[in-house]
Amino acid sequence: MPVGPTASVVGRNATNTWWQVHYNGVVGWVSAIYAPIQANADLNVIPVTG
Repeated sequence: MPVGPTASVVGRNATNTWWQVHYNGVVGWVSAIYAPIQANADLNVIPVTG
């Protein structure tokens, strides 16, 4: 995934250090260090999937 575009967060791990994302037809995992989410995002609505 290149730097800059947005991806849909479809899951997370229990400690919110990894996001499961959907980008360009592919689902994968990205470290939260490299992929910050919006500050006002409600993490409780994102399911724990890993």
